[in-house]
Amino acid sequence: MFPRCSEGPAWRIDWEGAPHSFALSYPWILAFEANFIELRNIENGAVHIVPHKNIRMLHSSTHEILFAYEDEKGEDVVEALDFWKNNRRSELPPPQSI
Repeated sequence: MFPRCSEGPAWRIDWEGAPHSFALSYPWILAFEANFIELRNIENGAVHIVPHKNIRMLHSSTHEILFAYEDEKGEDVVEALDFWKNNRRSELPPPQSI
């Protein structure tokens, strides 16, 4: 059995809408709504809203998050949010001074 806790969690997120899907790429948590994606930085609380139409999260991994939306012509567009690109360190040694 787990110990009972009389209080709720020490933190909570009040989403801007009613998300249907979520993804996490530290320090970002993403909430997918039909008409916008809400990105929240869990370290500093910063919030970014990305509007689109008919948003669907397709896939989430440690390297990227794939989602689709409808453009102004009603065509489906698939995009990738690549958090890996910005977080990986270069495998090259630092330049040597002359």
